[in-house]
Amino acid sequence: MQKMLVGTMEKADELDVVGQAVLRAATDGKPRMRYPAGSVARKVAFIRRFAPASSVDTALRKQLRLDS
Repeated sequence: MQKMLVGTMEKADELDVVGQAVLRAATDGKPRMRYPAGSVARKVAFIRRFAPASSVDTALRKQLRLDS
């Protein structure tokens, strides 16, 4: 588990990317449901538009090694 977290953190976006998304969400005049923060989140948001939700959720759970 610890090795997985280290590998994930090495590939993670910088904290300021998340902070900018939070600030944008808090100050947006027309709030949206989601504000993707970082390159991976934008890719997942794009995939969610075309793939069935169950397929995306299954792939994410597998990638993150979560229980089904």
